Amino acid sequence: MSQTRALWRERENSLLIGSPLVLLGAIAILPTLAYLIVTPSFAHARAIGCTLIPVYAIAEIVGLGKLAFCLRRQFDVISFFAVGTIIVFLVIALFTGVFMVGFIFPF
Repeated sequence: MSQTRALWRERENSLLIGSPLVLLGAIAILPTLAYLIVTPSFAHARAIGCTLIPVYAIAEIVGLGKLAFCLRRQFDVISFFAVGTIIVFLVIALFTGVFMVGFIFPF
């Protein structure tokens, strides 16, 4: 019984750490690209933006790895929230791609 409880706690911690890493990185990449790299508003904005993009990528990879750990067992409430987070991430990634094209190639 204690082995099951420890595994549940590890999956719960992975969900609580992985979800913000995935979603905050996905939400922050568009403003960084638009206001720091494409149209810089201060002196070293492009350097800061080019530094932040790999940080977001690392956060996405680590967060998706944590969410994948949540999906290893049978389907339960932790798996449900992990799948929900992944679906929200995919929607954000889709719209971010559409808006990036809009910023880079304006009409």
